[in-house]
Amino acid sequence: MKIKTTVLSINELGQRTNQEDSIWPDLNNSSRSEDLFILCDGMGGHECGEVASQTVCETMSAYIRKHVGADDLFTEEDFKEALNAAYDALDAKDNGSVKKMGTTLTFVKFHAGGCFIAHIGDSRVYYFRPSERSFLYVTRDHSLVNDLVALGELTPEEAKVSSQKNVITRAMQPMQESRSRADCYNISDVRPGDYIYMCSDGMLENSEDNEIANILSMDVSDKEKVQIFIGATQENRDNHSAHVIRVLSVEGAAVAEGAGAAAAAAAAAHDVSAAAEEAPMKPALLKSIKRSWIAVSLISLGVLAAVVLAVFLLRKSPKREKPDDPKVHIVNPAHVPEKSEMQMPHSAPIGTPSKPAASSSYGSSSRRRNSPATLTGGGVSATAPAPAPGAAPTGGESPEVTPEHEPANVTISPDADQKEPPVAPPADESTGGEGKVGLTTESK
Repeated sequence: MKIKTTVLSINELGQRTNQEDSIWPDLNNSSRSEDLFILCDGMGGHECGEVASQTVCETMSAYIRKHVGADDLFTEEDFKEALNAAYDALDAKDNGSVKKMGTTLTFVKFHAGGCFIAHIGDSRVYYFRPSERSFLYVTRDHSLVNDLVALGELTPEEAKVSSQKNVITRAMQPMQESRSRADCYNISDVRPGDYIYMCSDGMLENSEDNEIANILSMDVSDKEKVQIFIGATQENRDNHSAHVIRVLSVEGAAVAEGAGAAAAAAAAAHDVSAAAEEAPMKPALLKSIKRSWIAVSLISLGVLAAVVLAVFLLRKSPKREKPDDPKVHIVNPAHVPEKSEMQMPHSAPIGTPSKPAASSSYGSSSRRRNSPATLTGGGVSATAPAPAPGAAPTGGESPEVTPEHEPANVTISPDADQKEPPVAPPADESTGGEGKVGLTTESK
């Protein structure tokens, strides 16, 4: 690919007393066709900023003229070698002061593989295509406010009026422990009529990107466009410089014939043509979004199905009810009685003879039959609950109830003349002796 260009340049002092911006080629040579363009914005005060900017422009241009052929591919490795040569030249000119001089950098090189762009700091490069009225590429400033905008700490409107808008995060300075790196970009789809607008931040004090696009799209000559830029920036305070480059013609293939395979691969690695940007991105993005939506839908349906199944199983499971059996409290845990040994109220006490008792004694008042009766026999005692009020006692007539009388206990003892001895409760095998058991029943 053989590209012919024309360039017109701006290099204004603004309201400063010294010019710290430097451009390559300079104004005396800016009318002829060139393939290399450099613009630097110096910083560091009087006789320091201009030294840094001039040193970088002169060193990089001289190195590339010497080591890179006019028809060769220009790779990122070629750029790094030229950049390191410029850093070495800055180190050689360091005066040892604490406040180091420095400069920004914008760099454009047309070559057999397209247009190579690089930058450090807040000076910018715009690649504009008037036929599409769009920027194919704009560099991103290495500045504090730009980083804060990216983090969401500032809005773009707040960044424009921030007191820290001139603080940059990358610059070329001498004796840096870690030399600032450049962001590099290559455009292979170069067409006749394309514009490359390189400028220092002084050109952008009162200009927006859409205003730059409007000026470059005007149906006037390049000289008139440059005059419009100068008129729009005449009140700017800072030094302001710019290159207005137009592509005149493009001849030949994207890769020059005879170029090595390694150089072609390097150019392809940095190729960011407009066709590659526009065509595959939208279908790929839509496909990715569709896949993500399907995955989220399937996960949601699975979770919903699990919840429904859990609710269904809980409703179908049988309810457990507590038994109505009375609680049994064992007074003496040394002996757990067998079921046959438990006596309910009004049954014969454990250990008494099978025949009825020979004698019984009651109090003078019939009210006593409503009182609990204590049954004693064979070493085991049990308490029988009183009959319900108004119920007739078994085995006799119901005497008159006298409410004035207090309840009394009724004691039933075995007949003294009973011939059969009382039966003792079985001995507890675990303890080896007789056990005494007291049972209390409690209805729920």
